[in-house]
Amino acid sequence: MRYGILRAFKALKFSYSGMKYLLKEESFRQELILGAIGWALLYYFGVSSIDLIIFSFLLLGLFSTEALNTALERIADKIDSKINPFTKEVKDLGSVAVFFWIIPTIVWWLIAVIKVI
Repeated sequence: MRYGILRAFKALKFSYSGMKYLLKEESFRQELILGAIGWALLYYFGVSSIDLIIFSFLLLGLFSTEALNTALERIADKIDSKINPFTKEVKDLGSVAVFFWIIPTIVWWLIAVIKVI
């Protein structure tokens, strides 16, 4: 039990370090700010708690995908700092993964707003 708790604290420390790094990424900061504004507007418009929760989970999925995309880009840059077809493909695939989370997040936000207008 003691080691399980210790391991959990170490994992939390690693997560904190990752979050500090992620906050340096401009794309993540933009998504975080727009997500916070979107959440605040949903709250202001008086959408249901369920809609707020779903939007929150969509944002968390987007943030997680952005973190993975950032990790992929760093690995690709470490392998070869020059632009080549492989690293371009890796970066493009990470980018489209983020895009695939942005679309449902925006669509859900619009649906939630339309329901209360």
